Amino acid sequence: MTTRNGAPTIRRERTAMARTGLSVPARQALADKILDGRTVLDYGCGKGGDMRRLAAADITISGWDPHYKPHPLPSPADVVLLTYVLNVIEDPAERAHTLVTAWQLARECLVVAVRTHHDARRLHGTAHRDGLLTSRGTFQVLSHPETFATWAQQVVPVRAVTARPGQLYLFRTHEARARYLAHRYSTGPDLIAGSDTLADLASWLRHHGRPPKEDEAHDLYAHAEQRFGTLTRATKAASELLAPEELDGARRRRKTDLLVVLAMDAFHGRSRLSDLPPTLQHDARFHFGTYHEASRRADQLLAALSQPAFIRRATHASRIGKLTPTALYVHTDCEPSLSAALRVYIACAELVAGRPPLANILKLHHDRPAVSFLEYPEFDAEGHPRLATSTLVNLAQTKVETRDYTASANRPILHRKEEFLPSRHPRRDLYARLTKREVAAGLYTEPHLIGTEQGWTNVLEAAGLHLKGHRIVRD
Repeated sequence: MTTRNGAPTIRRERTAMARTGLSVPARQALADKILDGRTVLDYGCGKGGDMRRLAAADITISGWDPHYKPHPLPSPADVVLLTYVLNVIEDPAERAHTLVTAWQLARECLVVAVRTHHDARRLHGTAHRDGLLTSRGTFQVLSHPETFATWAQQVVPVRAVTARPGQLYLFRTHEARARYLAHRYSTGPDLIAGSDTLADLASWLRHHGRPPKEDEAHDLYAHAEQRFGTLTRATKAASELLAPEELDGARRRRKTDLLVVLAMDAFHGRSRLSDLPPTLQHDARFHFGTYHEASRRADQLLAALSQPAFIRRATHASRIGKLTPTALYVHTDCEPSLSAALRVYIACAELVAGRPPLANILKLHHDRPAVSFLEYPEFDAEGHPRLATSTLVNLAQTKVETRDYTASANRPILHRKEEFLPSRHPRRDLYARLTKREVAAGLYTEPHLIGTEQGWTNVLEAAGLHLKGHRIVRD
């Protein structure tokens, strides 16, 4: 349908979905604890699916939509969700105005999500303005993750944090941003709060590598003093519940976590100590002596990562992962054990594009400043899993290249899966036994032939073998 002046009629309301579950952006925000204890507004809520499901999860939420829920008018909230709204607006000026309006309603954080070229790679339509007009009369503009973040920062005066490709968090306060970064880059065990003071204190020590302060854990602090007389005595008793190496390991891990958090915080303008949540303040002082020293160490890491030789040394020094002439490959299960330098390297790539939620293999390039996020959906089930998607983040050019292999008949595959995993992984021995048997069968003598499905199939057939799960079987 067209109007009298020949312009097509855009039916935006037709893009609203009747969802059977939470949308990906809402699910991501929930997992990232952006919504915890906050009031939420779903701005452009469509048919209200996310609203109902978040309310059922005890989130205090309201919604507004110009077609489905125009009344009452939207009111400010701690967190505003603006998900899959901007991409259906055909007028760029209105698109920017909508972002500004949503930002003005957000007291702490604006969550923005759009369709990326990869998300909508099978979408068809005719060119219209800067997007596509579909056969249903709807409009979609597709974004590149890195350019979307740049555009958003030009419209709203804060630097965006990219949660995943096509999803941004725009924080109003340093504290809200630091709270998210602390959650995002925490690798310690989850804090457990139960009815036993000693067990709770031991859990705190495992997570933070230090005893709590009264202003961050008032109840735990008070109960510990009440039961043991002083926190020092309580901490000594709780430490006896830990293995000898646990507390030292917790301290090393927490120091590394802090360096990653502070390195990422530096990209947004270094926060003052008073801007940080109390727990981060105490962590910095305990593990580094002063906040200034912690920040200096994080800044040193960032400066070093701009030097190719430093990246090469950091990848080659890693005792974890599979090193090749161009890159270090590691499973995401290895991340907590990587050096601070390599974790900041990965975090810098996430800053550009976010992390694809299904990525489970990280390719840390040492021949150029780049990180690839690789998706192998059947990593655990298949002896030689096939690559589904590769997202390459070029840090020098701040560009992202995503390749979809799912339609390919000859996809890249993995061998020696155990080399990607930490030494204590429960399935590492299973994978290592498969590799040992394949080597003994002479299947690895020409490695250049076996890196793809077809090449591997040919080698197996020539040897009269096939795979059943993680076992070699003769034909």
